[in-house]
Amino acid sequence: MSLLGNIQSYWADFIGLLYPSRCCACETQLKKGEQTICLACSVDLPLTGFHLHDDNPVAKRFWGRANITHATALYYFTKGGKVQHLVHQLKYNDRTDVGTLIGN
Repeated sequence: MSLLGNIQSYWADFIGLLYPSRCCACETQLKKGEQTICLACSVDLPLTGFHLHDDNPVAKRFWGRANITHATALYYFTKGGKVQHLVHQLKYNDRTDVGTLIGN
């Protein structure tokens, strides 16, 4: 690593001491290498698996109401849960990185 790279790394670490990055799902301090959400939350997010079934609960909600071919949800949403915190960060705190993370 070059001298400039070392200085930038030390500066980023110093700023992290003053203004630590927090997980958007659980608010714990992110460790080096983690971005947006911590590893524990990314593994713990409640996946639905709905995309594997055409007659999933999300698709059934639209039956007879709208002419759609496919509908799904990636995560289960529970009040006060991690997914709610992520959506709140995206919607009300302009955290577009959360949307990018979920979209990918």
